[in-house]
Amino acid sequence: RSNDAAKRAWYEYHYNITTETKGGREGISVYTAIIDYYEGGAHGINQKLIMNFDNKTGKMLTLSDIFVAGFEQNLNSLLLEKLMVKADVDNIDKLHEKGYLYSMDMFAPENYSIDEESITFVYNPYEIAPYDKGMIELTLDYDELKEIWK
Repeated sequence: RSNDAAKRAWYEYHYNITTETKGGREGISVYTAIIDYYEGGAHGINQKLIMNFDNKTGKMLTLSDIFVAGFEQNLNSLLLEKLMVKADVDNIDKLHEKGYLYSMDMFAPENYSIDEESITFVYNPYEIAPYDKGMIELTLDYDELKEIWK
């Protein structure tokens, strides 16, 4: 370590990864990596990255693998409703006022956990809101998804 304050920040970078594997819905394994890093600047970054695997084939599952063709609009609407509840607003304009979805439309990320009772979609900082909103997790239970689930 340097005692020179200007140089000290050079040595204070960090990069930490922790992982977990758990059982999800029947026949699915869920792999999660939590990444925490700081490379200078105003703050560090925390991210959660999730991959779901079919236990029989080993294939990583995508949204197209678990939902019927043309699922996007329905799923995006469900996620938008959950986001409005989480942000305690009742319309898209109020979401924008709070910084959510300011420069994009709602989307379903390929970052999700297929759990026994529900699917949780994870938006890392800056994906749909400013950094100060943190990581946003939106959970939909299978009853809500019955129209689009394969």
